[in-house]
Amino acid sequence: MAISTSFFFHEPIVLYPFSFKEFCLYKKVDISRLTTLAEGIRRAAFDEYLGQGGFPELMHIQNHTKYIGTLVDNILKRDIEKRYKIKYKLAFENLAQHLLNVSPANINFQGLSDTIGLKSIHTTENYVKYLNDAYLIRLLQKYSPKSKQRICDGKVYTVDVALMSERVGALAGDNFGWRLETLVYIELLRRNTPLEQDVFYYKKRPKTEECDFVVCKKNKVLQAIQVSYDISGAQTRKREINGLIAAAKGTKCTDLLLITDHERADIDEQGYKIAIRPAYEWMLEK
Repeated sequence: MAISTSFFFHEPIVLYPFSFKEFCLYKKVDISRLTTLAEGIRRAAFDEYLGQGGFPELMHIQNHTKYIGTLVDNILKRDIEKRYKIKYKLAFENLAQHLLNVSPANINFQGLSDTIGLKSIHTTENYVKYLNDAYLIRLLQKYSPKSKQRICDGKVYTVDVALMSERVGALAGDNFGWRLETLVYIELLRRNTPLEQDVFYYKKRPKTEECDFVVCKKNKVLQAIQVSYDISGAQTRKREINGLIAAAKGTKCTDLLLITDHERADIDEQGYKIAIRPAYEWMLEK
C-alpha cells in the first residue's frame, strides 16, 4: 500500500528597510558609472544612508524622531504585547528601549533581568526572542561547533541604524563604527539568508581577537568579515587585521574582507591575503 502525503508550509518573505542599493535607486544615484564624480556622489549618498538608515518614510518627512517613536511603540504595544499577552508590559518596553540604546552589544540574560527588574531569566529570554521575531532587533550567535556556546554568547543589533538614534531619550552619539557594523550585518542577512547560509561572529577565548562576522554554509566557513569605520590608526588597523587572521586560523577560511568607510587595498599579512574595501562599494556589489 502506498501512502501519499502532502506537506504545506509557509515561507516568510522578509522585507528589510532599504539596502544601500535600493536607497541609491530611490534617490536616483548612479550606481554603475566609474567616473570620479559618480563615485563621489555615491560616497556622499552613503554618508546620508549611514546617518539616516533605510526606512523609506524618512526620506520625505522631517520629523524622524516622531516616526521612529510611533513605529517602535506600535510594534511593542499593538503587535508583540497583544500577540504574546505580555504580563510585565513596563519591564518589556524598558527592555526593548535598552537593547535599542546599547546595540550592537553582547547579551547577558542575567544582567538584562537585573537591569529591567525581572526575576525570571526565562521570561527575559522570551522577551528578547519576541523582539527578534518582530524584526525590531536581530540576534547574532557566536561561531562554535558547540551548540551551548552559540546559544549563550549572543549579540544584538537593531534592524536599522535609525532605531539606534531617532527615538526620544536615545541619547545616541555619532558612533559611525557601530552604525557601519549594523548596516553590514543587516546586508549580510539580506544576501545570505536566501542562500541558506548562516552568519555568526567569531571570538576565541581566552584570546581577545574577535572577528565581526563569519559566513557559513553548513559547517564550512565561506568568508570572514571585519568592519571598522577608520583604520588609519596603527593600533586599530593591527587589531582589526589580527581579528581576521584569528578567524582564518580558527576556521580555515581564506576569503578575508575588511570593510571600512573609504579605504581600498589588497594586502598580505602573515601569509593571508586580505581585501580592504569601502562600504559604499561593497554594498553595491552584485
